[in-house]
Amino acid sequence: MPSYNDRISLIGKLKRSAIDAWMHDIGWSVTATHYTKITPGRTPITTTVTRPGTAGVGGGHWEQHHLGTVIPHTSPSQDEGFKSHFAAVGEHIDELVKHWLDLPDPEEIGKVVESCRQAERRLSVTASSSGGEVTGAAPLVGYLKLIEQNVETMSGAAIEAYKSKFLIQLGSVISGFHAVSIVRGADVIAQQSLWEAARQDFADILNEGRKTMDMVASGATSNWEQALTVVGLAAEGLSLFLPGTASKVLNFGLSILKEGAPDKPPKRLIDTYDTAIRTLRTMLDRLSDKIATEELRLKDNIVKNEVNIRNDRSSFDLTQPPPSSGDGLIVMQPERVHEITHSYMPFLADELDAVATIVRDCGTYSAVRRDDSIGMGAIGPSSQLRDLNDLHYDMVKDLSWEVRNGAKDLELVMEDFEQHEQENLRAIQKLTEEIDQGSPFTNWG
Repeated sequence: MPSYNDRISLIGKLKRSAIDAWMHDIGWSVTATHYTKITPGRTPITTTVTRPGTAGVGGGHWEQHHLGTVIPHTSPSQDEGFKSHFAAVGEHIDELVKHWLDLPDPEEIGKVVESCRQAERRLSVTASSSGGEVTGAAPLVGYLKLIEQNVETMSGAAIEAYKSKFLIQLGSVISGFHAVSIVRGADVIAQQSLWEAARQDFADILNEGRKTMDMVASGATSNWEQALTVVGLAAEGLSLFLPGTASKVLNFGLSILKEGAPDKPPKRLIDTYDTAIRTLRTMLDRLSDKIATEELRLKDNIVKNEVNIRNDRSSFDLTQPPPSSGDGLIVMQPERVHEITHSYMPFLADELDAVATIVRDCGTYSAVRRDDSIGMGAIGPSSQLRDLNDLHYDMVKDLSWEVRNGAKDLELVMEDFEQHEQENLRAIQKLTEEIDQGSPFTNWG
């Protein structure tokens, strides 16, 4: 099977076959090295024109052989005429394919996919709907569990408020970020798959065009019926990126694409050079239209998900601040609080900052750039993806900020508790001293 990497040689072969078809249409027979025309009569005349090479260039030398003569008749003007016609056929094909010679490279898009995978892995957190217990393979899970373990050793109203209004929400919000990373990764990998298929479809069109021209050159009729493999690929992103995660994405109110209808290619009967070259143009236009259809589906889904996120703040943002007072504390362990505020929460914020930086690497501007006549334009849905990435970046950075400030707030809670504890100790000490002095009303001496 020919590939996109063979496009230059495929175009050369297509040009030669197209010249063959054109020559056939004006009455010439095709042989391995020449076009031949025999004029019957008492002294038959055989006229030949040299055929182009496999790259579609050269040829066009005209000779006429009269029966019984040794030296053929030549004509520079005939040479010039045929070479000009051959060049015109080649230039017509060059004009048709010129925008398709530098399609996006799936390996370059693959680098963006890898950034998306890194963001997804580092946000891989799932929080239970009751109790907020977190699971997952992300380093964030370890920090959250360590914070939870330390909090479990303490009690009181302020600690319970910290747990319910901050810690439980924290795991849920990060889980929401994970869902966003999944839908973004699905979009990017769908674009990678789309351009892998588009490159192959283009190579197949060139190859089918060559075979069709060969059929015309042989005097046969060709039926060009080619299904395009780009059709339906937008909906395959989720299964390619992270299969089995549809329920998580839907639980956060995000949208996934449904499978579309398969391609139904039209049948085209071709029996002349003109119908073959028109069909070649139609097939390339059709490929561009199908790419645009898939990209527009991706664009609409990205926009829809951005709207869904903005309309559901509670799933992607901490809605309640942590407590800022030590009132109501029963048990507070300073060393445990110190671990939370000076180790685990700063580590958690640092990891969130690192993820935010990776999110910035998930754009597709340069990776999908091509001629603006192909698909939905030069950069496809990259602008909409950028907007989603910017929103995701801001949300992750905002959570990092809230975690750092949450650590400061918890530290203030501890200081408030210790201050109250010192005041209580002084009051107890004073009371003890008064008791030791005894009552001024005692009669016991």
